[in-house]
Amino acid sequence: MGHGDRVSDLNPKLKKEVEALYADAKICIRSEFTPEFVAFIPHAVQVKTLSRDRDDYIAHPVTGEQLDIGSITALEELRDSWGKHIPDVQIVISDGLDANAIMDPSHLMPYLTALHVYLSEAGLVISDKNIVVIHGRVRAGYRIGNILFEKADPDATKAVLHIIGERPGTIHRNYSVYMAAPKARAWTDKKVDHDMARVISGISDTSLEPIKAAKITANILKEMIVLGK
Repeated sequence: MGHGDRVSDLNPKLKKEVEALYADAKICIRSEFTPEFVAFIPHAVQVKTLSRDRDDYIAHPVTGEQLDIGSITALEELRDSWGKHIPDVQIVISDGLDANAIMDPSHLMPYLTALHVYLSEAGLVISDKNIVVIHGRVRAGYRIGNILFEKADPDATKAVLHIIGERPGTIHRNYSVYMAAPKARAWTDKKVDHDMARVISGISDTSLEPIKAAKITANILKEMIVLGK
């Protein structure tokens, strides 16, 4: 009160901050992975969901949870190329609700580099491919796990780490990592969902720093593997 002719008029400084958050949120939710960024990701296998475009992805969330036919075929080919040498961990990278959170040069690569070190030290075998999802939501990661680990030993623990841009409008442009590490039979039976996953949120160079987040990820994943769920 007292900042203008109307009671609803905000403090000018606060008004500027709120409008900046709102403007950035609109930019972030519309952002998409660029071809140059996808090409920069090491050993990327690009797949896409059933979302026709960004508008469809935003308006119809379920389309971002299912993979298109071409992507399913590509994932089946990757799975079959493994033969009996199935990795313990598959990394998935999705644009989510804020592709800029992933594309920031100080966000994804420091996390990936540190994560590989920590997981390797834990004795885990990481897939040499990074699955990159266009118009992906969290459940798209579970669908990928269903396909890739369908033929694994039912009693072997297999993990999907899903890196995804989230929560536009915070200025930090944070991303999250969703972790699911059940026995392979859960992937085969398509039972994996949010209730079997854990998440680390708020990862960015101005919030939870990516290298610290990688160490936390590795520690939580080791706990999940010990529990077997």
